[in-house]
This record gives sequence, C-alpha cells and structure tokens, in this order.
Amino acid sequence: MKGLALKLALVASVIGQPVLAELDQAALAAKISQFWSIAGADADTLASRVVVRVTFAQDGKPTDFQLIEAAGPSQAGIDALFAVARRAVLRAHADGGLPLSPADHDSWRVIDLVFGANGMPVS
Repeated sequence: MKGLALKLALVASVIGQPVLAELDQAALAAKISQFWSIAGADADTLASRVVVRVTFAQDGKPTDFQLIEAAGPSQAGIDALFAVARRAVLRAHADGGLPLSPADHDSWRVIDLVFGANGMPVS
C-alpha cells in the first residue's frame, strides 16, 4: 500500500450487528490498494484526507458513494481524492470482486473508508 494510508472504519447496517472482522478488513484494504493510483496528483490532492461511505449490494457490488468527511487545502484537492478513492473501489470490484462474504452482508453493507493520499496514518 505504498503511498496510501487506507483505514476501514465500519458502520454496522443494523445496531447490534457484528462489524467486519479485522482479517476481512485487511483483505479489503489490500484489494482496494491494488487499484489506488495518485500518479500525477497535485499538492492539494496529496495533502487531503477523505472519508467515503460506500454502500454495497449483497453480491459485493458498490452501489453508492458518499463523501461524508474531508480535510484538505482546497475543495479541488478533496474532490480529486474522492474521485481516486471511488475509482479504486470500483476497479477492485470489477477485478474479480471484493473479499466480502454474502453470508455476512449485514456486517459490511455500509463501510466508511478513510483515504489519505500522502501516506500519513489516518484515524
């Protein structure tokens, strides 16, 4: 995951439901990071951080993306980082799917993904 700080913050779809296991979180982050590309990004994009809420269908297909939190020197940089994050998730799904078990859909129906382009640890 060189050049990428990606942390999965999970939001259970139903209160009381278990969240995605740590091992599954790592597998999901690894899959998405394979498609993370910030080549040619400007300084504002590299200095930004976004939290993207992704809603998934039971087959693991991403169905909705929402920018729920962001920080950065400019709106253009934030928008660019959001677009890169969205593309990475879509490309990861298109390349054989994401490592999400249909049986556990309630635990990963909605996932918040935290992306930081400059490699800083994000929380």
